[in-house]
Amino acid sequence: MRRAYSQIFWGLLIDLIDFRFNGFDLLPDVIGYALILAGLTKLRPHSRGYRIAWIAAVVLLLLSVLQLFGVRGEISLTSGERPEAGALGLVSLALAANMVFFYGICDGIRQSALERRRLSLAGTARSLWYWNFAIGAMTLFSFPFQLNYGPGVLYLVFLLLALGSFMTGLLLVLLVRRAGRELTRPVRMPPDEETNGEGADRQPSLVQEEHH
Repeated sequence: MRRAYSQIFWGLLIDLIDFRFNGFDLLPDVIGYALILAGLTKLRPHSRGYRIAWIAAVVLLLLSVLQLFGVRGEISLTSGERPEAGALGLVSLALAANMVFFYGICDGIRQSALERRRLSLAGTARSLWYWNFAIGAMTLFSFPFQLNYGPGVLYLVFLLLALGSFMTGLLLVLLVRRAGRELTRPVRMPPDEETNGEGADRQPSLVQEEHH
């Protein structure tokens, strides 16, 4: 299933980095979410986390389609502008869906890593989810303040939240890349199982479907 992880990796990277020319988005988020959904469709039978991420990705895809029709789906935490209540509500929904999506990806990778004895990878996925949840919760809490305070007020707080959100997004991209390498390798059997004549290496069920 290396291809599935690769699709999620590229989808996340497209959504994380905006390529704009004269204000035109050369790679809209809808392309990224379409790739992510394609990858999660292959992975969701193997983990509850991936199924949760798939549902959240559908919501995020629909929100990104609305942006193509001019519906504003983002606000800047650092521009100092005061957003409208409607835009703030839509962005809050997108952030909540993104947090659920983030949890699903991290939990899916953690479960798959534990099944394959990749304890370091499982720990990294769990820690990254904790960091994302903390930053996401603080960001949601900070949104109402943008309706009540003018430019410059709490600017440093919003700047740190925006930077933290970008960094956790980047770390998720790297985590998926790492998962694509480690979770598609043969699993080394313990010595007591090797002596039972079952062989030194065993391909996990996820790997057996890699080329399907």
